Amino acid sequence: MRKVLIVTGPTASGKTNFSIHISDLLQSSIVSADSIQVYKNLDIISGKDVPSGSKFESHSFPQLSSKFSLGYYSFATTQLWMVDVVEPTYSFNVYDYVSCSIPVIEQSITEKKLPIVVGGSGLYIRALLDGVETSVIAPNARLRHELAEKSLEELHVILKKSHPEKLKSMNDSDSKNKRRLIRAIEIADAKPFLSPLNRLNDVDILLIALTAPREVIKKRVDERVDTRLKEGALDEAKALFEDYENLSPQVKNANGYKQMFAYLKNETSELELIDTWKRSEHYNAKKQMTWLKKDSRVQWFDITEADFEKKAEKTILDWYSKK
Repeated sequence: MRKVLIVTGPTASGKTNFSIHISDLLQSSIVSADSIQVYKNLDIISGKDVPSGSKFESHSFPQLSSKFSLGYYSFATTQLWMVDVVEPTYSFNVYDYVSCSIPVIEQSITEKKLPIVVGGSGLYIRALLDGVETSVIAPNARLRHELAEKSLEELHVILKKSHPEKLKSMNDSDSKNKRRLIRAIEIADAKPFLSPLNRLNDVDILLIALTAPREVIKKRVDERVDTRLKEGALDEAKALFEDYENLSPQVKNANGYKQMFAYLKNETSELELIDTWKRSEHYNAKKQMTWLKKDSRVQWFDITEADFEKKAEKTILDWYSKK
């Protein structure tokens, strides 16, 4: 039986460390599902867990574009994939994630390794599990350039003509966001040419989520932000800021980086930077919990329980041993 383990949960719940523990028990490959760690040079602020002293080993997947640097870092007996995939100037999206991660997962299965997909990006994980209609629609650079010159009102007219139901369903914030309006038009424009949904097929999935009481997560988040500041988060942001105009929207708006860039533009004080970064991470953790609670497939494990690791380990080993 083809099997894939997915380990998710809110930020700061210990997903990566737990997955490394499982990979010590089972021959595995870890496949990151983090929308920011795919970027090169986004290391400290994103919390990229790359083994100290480990070198990146490139791997060729002929079906993929050369703009993607697919490869892995090695733990003791484990490979870590889907980090350092693209430059910070590239707008990496869910379509790209599915396109890159599925070949990695399939290769792991072929090599008799258990793929462990680890991360908190709900969009990426849902795309792998269920397929996301928009994930099969690649960005249209020509259309985006053309629409970028349009006003909000003009974009509304275009979307109303091509996809009126989508415009009606958008909340007030999204309907005033040019980037989201343009993406909606892009999707509507491509719909007649949609190929079958690209997702994991014919696999036995175990989806587990690590959790903890909200105050525990908030405390862990705050401690992690403080640690990253001490480790040189500001220096990392300064290096990226030198090419700010060319950075992708995903990088500019990522938690931690967005607040750092605002500070470097003299829009906030250092104290405001730290406070807004922490509050943004708290909100992100809350959002992650919201989408997870809606999924009945999730098996929950509270990291504050003394025996949570043993319980989770038993669940995984029992599932893995079944043919």
